[in-house]
Amino acid sequence: VHSPASADHATSAYSATIAQTADSDNTESSATTADSASTATTATTAQHLPALNWVALQLSNGWTTYGSNSHGAPQYAIDHEGFVHFRGAIDGSAKTSGTFATLPTGFRPGSAHLWINVASTNNSSDPQRVAVQIDSNGNMVAFGTGGATFAFVSLEGAEFFAG
Repeated sequence: VHSPASADHATSAYSATIAQTADSDNTESSATTADSASTATTATTAQHLPALNWVALQLSNGWTTYGSNSHGAPQYAIDHEGFVHFRGAIDGSAKTSGTFATLPTGFRPGSAHLWINVASTNNSSDPQRVAVQIDSNGNMVAFGTGGATFAFVSLEGAEFFAG
């Protein structure tokens, strides 16, 4: 079996596993982990993942983008496996309702509702936990714990499976 001369030139994690390295004896077990590949950009699989198509999250009921986009405008995207991803931050200090947005069909959970936890502060270094309920109609509703004022709610990294 021909294998690359080093993990730096591997075209897949499997190739990196069998790569022979210059600083060890020439055996197939020389590179035993996928992290032996120099970068994810050289792995064939990583090169073929489609880019996410981010869409602006339309805010409602007095919710706004936090700090004039200083933490990124709130956005969502769905990946090729059906996971919905969020990024950006919102400000609910002038909210008239806990409902801050509605996701369109295709970006909604398959069950009656689901919960995701997100980070929040009271616009200071006072961390608060906020739970976001997303129902099958796409409504996104924030529920605070303790003294949460919703002045800063980060959606960064939150995700769920749509289906």
